[in-house]
Amino acid sequence: MQSKLLNYILKCSDRYYAENLAACDLNKLRTSWWEAFKFFLSFAYFQGRNDNLSERFLRNAIKILDEFFKNDSDGSQFESLRNEKWRAVEARLNEASGEHSVGKKRDARMILSALDRIGAYSADHNIVNYSIERIQQGKLKNHFLELQASESTRGIVQVGPKIAAFYLRDLVFLFRLAESIERDSLFCLQPVDVWVRRITRKLGIVTGIGSVSDAEIQRAIVSACGESKDAALRFNQGTWYIGTNSLHLLLELVDASDAHTE
Repeated sequence: MQSKLLNYILKCSDRYYAENLAACDLNKLRTSWWEAFKFFLSFAYFQGRNDNLSERFLRNAIKILDEFFKNDSDGSQFESLRNEKWRAVEARLNEASGEHSVGKKRDARMILSALDRIGAYSADHNIVNYSIERIQQGKLKNHFLELQASESTRGIVQVGPKIAAFYLRDLVFLFRLAESIERDSLFCLQPVDVWVRRITRKLGIVTGIGSVSDAEIQRAIVSACGESKDAALRFNQGTWYIGTNSLHLLLELVDASDAHTE
């Protein structure tokens, strides 16, 4: 049962990739700071609330930010607005309301903080390039902490360990960087949510009575996936996919069972 469930989780990673990452243009992520920033926001906006609500807030935020940055290929508009301390951007974000809301005030603060940070991270303002560079330098753990406001003065408001790991997990997967990462840093690519906790217990990856810390779960997953660094990423993606699509997957299994018995 454990082996079958593990294989099913890894197959769900393939579905996660097809539905969430396959459409990403890797060249644009490397050459356009704005495309890279939108990629980052697609993770940072999922802060534990309803996914549909987060997606609507994200779409509204992107629509507003497009007004400023869609055609900013050389970063000149970025620098101009940065010099003005993002006042025009902040005003537009804060005036959005109702169906056009970008979320709570903290969401607007997160966007402004992220813009400010990427300006400090690198000259080209491209957060994807910066993250890849840090990873290739062997500084994944440092970068994982650097992104978090609670861990670093260079951190981004509202970005904690789950969001940092969520973003870095899929970045590493997309750009096939896993094999260049040391094993003791792989835990940084393991965002933990309620489904990761439940499934790791179901599989016996974590055991014992009482609570287990996220850090213990992260390291247990890496250990359970053996020598394959890629499998550790795929396991996490698969559990996230199962959590998000649990009802749909259950109905699929019921339909398959019915078809088998007919």
